[in-house]
Amino acid sequence: MRTIKHILITGCIALAVSSCDYLDQQPYEYWQPEETFIDYNKTIQMLNSVYVSMPNGYQSNYTAFLDASTDDGAYVDPANAMYKLGQGYATEISPIENRWADLYIGIRRTLYFEQYIPLLQNNAGWTDAQVESYKELAIAESKSVRALYYFELIKRYGGVPLVKKTYTLDDKEIITLPRNNFSDCVDYIVNLCNEASEIFTRYNYITNQYRGFGFLSASTCPLAIKAKTLAYAASPLFNNVQNPILGYTDGNVQERWKLAAKALKTVIDLAPSKLYLYPNFEKLFIIQPNTEYIVYTGNPKNYMLELYNYPPSLLGSGGTCPSHNLVCAFEKKDGSANDMQSDTRFENMDPRFDVTIVRDGSILGARGAIDISDPNSQDAIGKVNLRSTVTGYYLRKFLDTNINLSAQTITSTYHYFPVIRLADIYLLYAEAMNEAYGPNDAADLGWTALEALNKVRTRAGITVPYTTTSQTEMTKKIRNERRVELAFEDQRYFDLRRWKTAEKDLNQPLMGFRIERQDNGVVSTHEFVVDGQRKFNTKMYYSPIPYSEMQLNTNLVQNPGWR
Repeated sequence: MRTIKHILITGCIALAVSSCDYLDQQPYEYWQPEETFIDYNKTIQMLNSVYVSMPNGYQSNYTAFLDASTDDGAYVDPANAMYKLGQGYATEISPIENRWADLYIGIRRTLYFEQYIPLLQNNAGWTDAQVESYKELAIAESKSVRALYYFELIKRYGGVPLVKKTYTLDDKEIITLPRNNFSDCVDYIVNLCNEASEIFTRYNYITNQYRGFGFLSASTCPLAIKAKTLAYAASPLFNNVQNPILGYTDGNVQERWKLAAKALKTVIDLAPSKLYLYPNFEKLFIIQPNTEYIVYTGNPKNYMLELYNYPPSLLGSGGTCPSHNLVCAFEKKDGSANDMQSDTRFENMDPRFDVTIVRDGSILGARGAIDISDPNSQDAIGKVNLRSTVTGYYLRKFLDTNINLSAQTITSTYHYFPVIRLADIYLLYAEAMNEAYGPNDAADLGWTALEALNKVRTRAGITVPYTTTSQTEMTKKIRNERRVELAFEDQRYFDLRRWKTAEKDLNQPLMGFRIERQDNGVVSTHEFVVDGQRKFNTKMYYSPIPYSEMQLNTNLVQNPGWR
């Protein structure tokens, strides 16, 4: 298998470098299968194309991070769609966070690829065995991606139509497919992942794949997607419901948590040979590849993330501003609670704080401290309309502070957005174990919920382990840990929904924190309301199926509360 691995890696890297060139060529939809899949290079391009619908952070959300619609942040421009989403303005006609059509486009491409990849001929100097190996591995990769797309669908909508074959333009069946039950969708995702994992395991295939800026760790990807799907399937939103399209109607939630815990531990047990928690939390979001990202997306070299989110003194646009609500979720380095009224409020903080958030006095690269407390500073709250922070904080996470927007020639860099990473798996495991067995029972899986939680906290630099014997307290700790560890990774929006706590957490005012330093040296501080119109209706636990889709397929059933 050494030769086939080398061919795959070489082809993928070449296409990642030249991906912008082939965008100028004839769109793949115009290629005929018979002329496409006999050619190795076109086949690789077709495999690249299945990644078209990968989640991509701020790139998917109107230049804002999805967290700007939660209690963790706000966008500087109140006209931004994420700001409106946080105020409950989503409708069936304008769902705002709408991935329905996009994800089905990706699903269709995976099915199309798998239908025609058997046509691939031996025209690259391979042996027949290598050609067959390539076909199997490529199908496993495509199935992994399709499983991810269906996971992205069900966590938003509940049960969705399971499309399992390609359709021609004149085939009307595609617009008559009803929604499948939620359990059917979960089973389908799990089966796809099992099939893909079996192939990767059989070939001992552990190579990272780079597909036109979509990336996955081959051997761990299907196992991680399966495990995360099972964790969501065990969550409160999808259990004890009346409608099987929306979740499980039986009372077997404990068994589902146990099943999720086992699947999650399977992923963890691949470490350290294939995965481990990257030791440097700050570098984790800049350096790729690393040992923690399992599924992630990237973009061509650019400086747009810095342009959107740097403070105005660095020629940025402010972008997504972390909230004071989020800041208060961070602890001190020793695990104790932070007192925001103290003059030492930002001293000895959880090291992840300064890697995630720019506060007054933060150092951003070689350009010195960011001055938010001086009322005359461009970076002061509201100083520059639609560019200065609205909360008293700026975003730090994901930004490469080596980028200087004032340079005559601005350097560019790659930006990578994690879809699934190992810390996410650790914390889901802690959650599943706590729900199934409590905080201190390892059952037969080797780690307790508490041990998994503390491994993430230790990597972050928390010096005192957390201890508890209370399942309720452990639940609170795990949820807070997910909030700070995974901030701005598009996790909290869905966590609050699957936990069914959004109606409490997202109906609270979004808060900011003002530190103001006068010319005479007097410093005043106070909390203030950034957005008092945050709104979450219970119907928003499930996203609306877009009105256009409902009109196209009259067999679709709309989610409760939507029309």
